[in-house]
Amino acid sequence: PVTRKWNDLDLNDIENWCLQPNTTSCKCANPLHPAHRHGHKTWTQAHNDNVRFAKNNMPKKSPFRELDVVFFGDSITEGWRGTSFGQAVKKKQENTQVFEGLFDMDSGGDYDGLALGIAGDKSPNLLWRLQHGEMPKSLKSKVFWLLIGKMNLIYQHLQQCILLVLPQ
Repeated sequence: PVTRKWNDLDLNDIENWCLQPNTTSCKCANPLHPAHRHGHKTWTQAHNDNVRFAKNNMPKKSPFRELDVVFFGDSITEGWRGTSFGQAVKKKQENTQVFEGLFDMDSGGDYDGLALGIAGDKSPNLLWRLQHGEMPKSLKSKVFWLLIGKMNLIYQHLQQCILLVLPQ
């Protein structure tokens, strides 16, 4: 079918996500299909840690107050906790101090925040994580901030892929 304007588009009609016409070698996964990474390093442990952090998210000083911001993402976001795949990384420990200085009111920050990232994740991985415990109903925040996509560009050649975000 020919799509002439965005509201004529049915995402189920998209055969591949590449911009290159007549391509048969598209490696671009559908970014709207959730995908886990069980078996990759300690990804499952990192996801389980994030689920635990999301469930135990209350600000220490005022447990009845919602968080100001929750960040979901990849290695950049996870690095703010000083970890990679849930494992402490010595060279990232300074990141934790900076993050807490900004997003932990108990450490002098102006806001309370939570960083839930896993190194190497792409958009489908984040979708899977959100659907499998990292965004429980108990997780309350004024802002939910998504930082994802760098890995899509690097490893899925997204410069040749279409990624659509449409209003619902």
